Amino acid sequence: MYFSISSWLIAFFIWLRRSFLFALSISAKIKDNCLLFMFASVKRIVLSYGFAVWLWAFLFARVPLAVIQEYSGLASRPFVLINIISLCIAFFVGFDRGLKNFAMFNYRPISLVLGSFAFFWLIYFFRLGFDSYLQPIEFIETPFSLSKSFVISTLIPVLCLPWIFSIRSNADSLVICSALGNISVLTGIIAFFNKSIIMDFNIHDTRLHFEDLNPIPAGHSSASLVILGIILLLYAHKKKYSFGLKFIYFISTMSIFLGLWGVRLSQTRSAYIALLPVIIFCFCQLWKEIRYRWLLISVASLCSAWALPIKRTFTNGLLLQDDNVAERVRMFTAVWEWICAHPFFGVGFNLQSLLNSLSNTTGSHWYPHNIFLDTYGIGGLLLFIPLLVFAFSLCRSIWFQFLSGQFCNELYLVLAFLWIQSLFLSCFSGHMTLLPGFWVGGLMLPLACARDKNFEAYANSSPVDLEIQ
Repeated sequence: MYFSISSWLIAFFIWLRRSFLFALSISAKIKDNCLLFMFASVKRIVLSYGFAVWLWAFLFARVPLAVIQEYSGLASRPFVLINIISLCIAFFVGFDRGLKNFAMFNYRPISLVLGSFAFFWLIYFFRLGFDSYLQPIEFIETPFSLSKSFVISTLIPVLCLPWIFSIRSNADSLVICSALGNISVLTGIIAFFNKSIIMDFNIHDTRLHFEDLNPIPAGHSSASLVILGIILLLYAHKKKYSFGLKFIYFISTMSIFLGLWGVRLSQTRSAYIALLPVIIFCFCQLWKEIRYRWLLISVASLCSAWALPIKRTFTNGLLLQDDNVAERVRMFTAVWEWICAHPFFGVGFNLQSLLNSLSNTTGSHWYPHNIFLDTYGIGGLLLFIPLLVFAFSLCRSIWFQFLSGQFCNELYLVLAFLWIQSLFLSCFSGHMTLLPGFWVGGLMLPLACARDKNFEAYANSSPVDLEIQ
């Protein structure tokens, strides 16, 4: 009897152990399947909407993030957000394709633009190292800070671009980006008006700005929204969208309206100038075909935005009597004199101290607010030539596309006018290590063309191509 009970107990424990192990194996499989399902779902979302969200973060995220910082105190980190999204897209696309996306560098325009970009920054950091260690000078902005700015704002997005542009974005990507841009700029405008009520200042005498957002980037984010709206309005009837045409027209019209309001409130002259090429292109296209109803709404939006009476305009006295313009002219003149004195090798990073010691400027400056003068002043002709090759290659590509009348697609058009806008910005403001629109935006142009050339190693159908053109 005792032996029988013992046998049953042993058999029961053996069965219990096997059942437990079986349950563990089943739960592990379920867990693995759940993880795989979750991974596949996240990957599908990233590959479907990743490009639209990345473009929104690149163009507009700094506005709502600055508003959040203004009201909550949370630090605004737009570059960190862009880098997180870039690395996330690179991870999910790289998981499927690995390094196959680099086959698009066989496209010659990419090689030329990328080569000049790489050569420029190699010379720049060589000169930075020379002035830091071989012939030490006094820096206003430290070499570490300059290097960090370049890595965070430019290098990480550039390294992720091959994977970002391997996503076959559909026609809805620009619509989603435009809609998110509308929300972002509208948030900034509402917060600015609310700030004017709380702090009791006159919006006619104050430019759109927040603690972590000065008027110039605010104005250019708004100008980017105008560019998106104009291109969408012109090409809405030529593409198949998941959204209805009325919704597309509404989004594009609101983009023009809110973007112009943002530019007007920021009172940024370079943003006004940057809109001229896309306006000229718009009228050229409308000369060929016109949609009266939505054109009239857009013109009404434009007139409503520009009707806001703000003191600081182009015609407020003579242009050179404006303090900001006069100060920039004095800096440009001083840098040009130093360039003429050292035309081949420049003055190096002594340019920072020289600018900071200028006695005829009201503020302290360590860069001349012009990428071409900044480049020639620091590195001389050796650094200036690759910058010219970079800019000239892109201008030549855009011009040939315009003359042929056969642009790659509306995405290329948007990126082209966004880069032209960044070119104007770099001529009047910003330091070369903090101009992602100029560098990253410039590299996006040939990548947008290469993707549509259907290179065998790049555009073959794959799990990445989840979206339908």
